[in-house]
Order: sequence, then structure tokens, then C-alpha cells
Amino acid sequence: MFAGSRQRLRMARDRRHSGAVRIFALLEVICFYFSFAALAFLGADLFLYYTVGFKLSGFWHAVLSISLTAAVGFLTNWIAIEMLFRPYRPIPWLFVWPQGLVPRNQAKIGEKAGEAVSSELLNPEKVTDRLCACVSDSLDDEQVRKEAAAQIIEYIRDAISAQLEKIPAVPGEGFIDKLAVPVRRLYDGLFSSAIGVTDRVFDSPKMTEWLNTRFIPSIKPSIESFVRARVPDALEKINFKELIAEEIEKFDPREFHELVNSVAAENLGAIQVLGFILGGVIGALMLLLP
Repeated sequence: MFAGSRQRLRMARDRRHSGAVRIFALLEVICFYFSFAALAFLGADLFLYYTVGFKLSGFWHAVLSISLTAAVGFLTNWIAIEMLFRPYRPIPWLFVWPQGLVPRNQAKIGEKAGEAVSSELLNPEKVTDRLCACVSDSLDDEQVRKEAAAQIIEYIRDAISAQLEKIPAVPGEGFIDKLAVPVRRLYDGLFSSAIGVTDRVFDSPKMTEWLNTRFIPSIKPSIESFVRARVPDALEKINFKELIAEEIEKFDPREFHELVNSVAAENLGAIQVLGFILGGVIGALMLLLP
């Protein structure tokens, strides 16, 4: 109860939040303590009335009436919001409300969220279309094509070098092996030439330009076809419905409550403050009744 007030005070002092969030957080704390003070004042008034016969004057009676209706408006909304999450764990002796609405139905919420996400947000066709659009946009970007060309050249260079290293060496320096000296020289020359030709080809600006302007754009349809052929099957193999349901069911209700408070603090505070204002207005109007 009061821990939430301390959290709201910290939020009101935190300049990283927007002005509206900070204002409603402060107003929520003020209304919270004012409401409990009004209830305490009512209790003191009843006690004095029934013990010593003390009765408030007309002005203070009107102030108490307006304060109580405002407190009821605030506390009703506050209790309703708290009942969404509290108690976090089942309390057997609380027969009316043993557990908060969200934690009590956490498994059902996870199941419904899983169905919604898997059918709507992660629809295979929508995901495939988005991936294809991303691929198309990326391959239309000049800088991306240059980086891709550099990666292709590096990959082919490494592959050729690896294959050249696998070529068996000419025999060593034995007496008989000296007969193979011309062969050795020819082999070394061819090997060096192959490496030199490879370096010249792949270091050529024309090779980079060809990859950038012709090869990569030409394979874009093939990449899109591959994505459209493989992504839907991959998504169907992943049971997102079950996965999301399991993750939501394992989520700690306290952490979820804090997450909701951090995201919707302005709206939750506005709901409670609005209840306080409307309650006070209704109380003031009731005093005008004959």
C-alpha cells in the first residue's frame, strides 16, 4: 500500500518522466493520503459524537462530507486497480477475493495472448512479406551492397586459398627427388601465379563494381523466393502459441504489476485522481439539495 506511494513519489521526482506523469504521480499520492485522512477524521468525529456528544458545525460538516465523497471516489478506483494484481498469491482465508484478477487468470491470459500473437502478429504471410520487404530495401541500399560485395570477395578468396593449400607438395630434397627440381620450380611458379592472379582479380575495382551493380541485384528475386518458400514452414514448426503461453505463465505477477505501473502510470493516476475529483463534485452538489 504505502510502498506504492513511495514509488509514486520517486516517479514524481524523476525528471526522466514527462511532466504529465510526474504531476499525476504527485496528485495520486496527495489524494491517497488525503482519502485515508478523511476516513480517520470520520472515525474521530463518530467517536466524539457517541462518547461526548460533540457535533461538527455546518461548515466543517460540509467539508467532511465533500472529503468523504472524494475519498470514496478515489479509493474505489484505487482498490479496483489493485484488485487486478493483488493478492499476488492465493490467500485461502480470503473467500471474497483470494487472488488478483491477472495472476488468477495468468494461464488463460497467456493462452489468449499466444493465440493472438501467433495468428495476427506472427502470421506467416505477414512475416514473410515483411522479411521480403526488408531484403528488398537492404539490397537497394548502395552501402549495403558494397558491404555485401566485400564479404563475398573475402569469402571466395578464403575458399580458393583453402583449396590451394590442399594441393600436395612436391617431394623433398632426396637424391632421387632432385630429378624433380624442374617440376618443383614449375609447381612453385604455378602456385605463386595462382595466388597472384586471385589477388589481382579480387582486388580489382571492376570485380567489386560488378558484384555491387549486377550480381547482387540479380540474385534479389532468388533470395525473396527462398524466403517465401522457407519462412512460413519455419514459423509453423515453432509453436509460438505454446511458447508465449508458457513464458507469460512463468512471469512473476509482482514484476508484471511493476511493469504496468511504469508504463501506464499517467493513465492509472489519472483514473484515480478523476475519481477523487468526481467524488468531491458529487459531494458538493449533494449539499445543495434541499
